Amino acid sequence: ALFANGDALVEYNVGIEDPLAEEIRFKLFGDDITDLIVVDYEDNAVEFNRTEIPNEIVLNRPNASNLKISYTTSDFLSKDRREWIFSLNSTIGLSVKLPPDSILTDPGENPSIVLAGDQQLLTYKPGNIRFVYVIGTLGTEEQANIVIKAAETTIVQINNNHPGVVLTSARDLLQRAIVARDDSRFTEAERLADQANDAAI
Repeated sequence: ALFANGDALVEYNVGIEDPLAEEIRFKLFGDDITDLIVVDYEDNAVEFNRTEIPNEIVLNRPNASNLKISYTTSDFLSKDRREWIFSLNSTIGLSVKLPPDSILTDPGENPSIVLAGDQQLLTYKPGNIRFVYVIGTLGTEEQANIVIKAAETTIVQINNNHPGVVLTSARDLLQRAIVARDDSRFTEAERLADQANDAAI
């Protein structure tokens, strides 16, 4: 489950082949791990120790064949302006619940997508999982106008401060953004205006 601040709550079930083993080492997803809890299926706490490896724990005689692991990490998400980018190389299939009021802009490799209340639940097969989303309003004329105006201002400022700089590609992208906005393709207009701003810079 992803939160608006970029943290992720990770929950999964683990089968233990030998519940009486002296020591069972287990690798977690992510390195920056907080609020770690391990319980059996009756919600009894299972003792564990952290190792020198940030994402590894050691279970000492868990006395249960099935465990539930839960923790929080900030390692899966990065942010580029308004876009949140989720990235994880997973050896198992997994489901990810997006934050409320989020809009998926790039779903990545063929996930199954269902609604869980007002949130989207994406299910992926094992492999390199990457997708992109934004939180809040996207694809409105007002938002497109804001981003286009910002790109126009950037281009004018750079042209005034650095008269010799060639801004052809930035101006072309800005013009395409204006055409997309005028055709009511507001999400595309935002994206092109962002690209125009970046090209100018």
